[in-house]
Amino acid sequence: MLIGIVTLVASYPNRQHSASFYKIAAATYPIVLAALARAGRLRWSATLAAIVYTSIVAGMIWLLPRFGAQPLTGPIYNPLDHLMPPPFPLLLIVPALAMDWVMKQFPWPAWRGVGWLQAAALGLVFFFLFLGAQWLFAKYLLTSNADNWFFAGGGKHWPFFLKISPRARVMFWNSPADIMNWSKAFVAAALSMISARLGLWLGAWMSRLRR
Repeated sequence: MLIGIVTLVASYPNRQHSASFYKIAAATYPIVLAALARAGRLRWSATLAAIVYTSIVAGMIWLLPRFGAQPLTGPIYNPLDHLMPPPFPLLLIVPALAMDWVMKQFPWPAWRGVGWLQAAALGLVFFFLFLGAQWLFAKYLLTSNADNWFFAGGGKHWPFFLKISPRARVMFWNSPADIMNWSKAFVAAALSMISARLGLWLGAWMSRLRR
């Protein structure tokens, strides 16, 4: 949740076809998911964390619009009569499921350097599954089919102070320097593996803690 709040501006569906979005996600979320997959006592610890995150954000989407509100300071480019919901939660549950399986179900060899091998596997699993799931889902979130109470998409929910054209609301914001290509995908995958290794170190430290 904290990562999602800090990176909210870079995580709007309109940005989810950009290389920077996947680099940020790959450099942050695997730390938490890998740490929980390593230290969690449950079989699906990372998956449970992703479900909790999804539930909190989804609950905000479904509840906030039920409360009346209006902006009282200018500039007001987008009139509102209710509290604005956040974007739909990222599909972290998809890579989290796979990371739990890779960490706790795969028969890893008992040798000293296995942590680096696990980090590479977890990082690649996160990046490719998250990329595939979020890339396709972002397309849906910008369509009129997502303009409903459940997804709160369709390019309809924006801060009152943000000036944005109707066309820009439902298009991907990809500058020429930020287009996803093979070289940027390689960088994002490398960040994901490094992030996963940090998460495994954190998880190992967490597993040694005693009350």
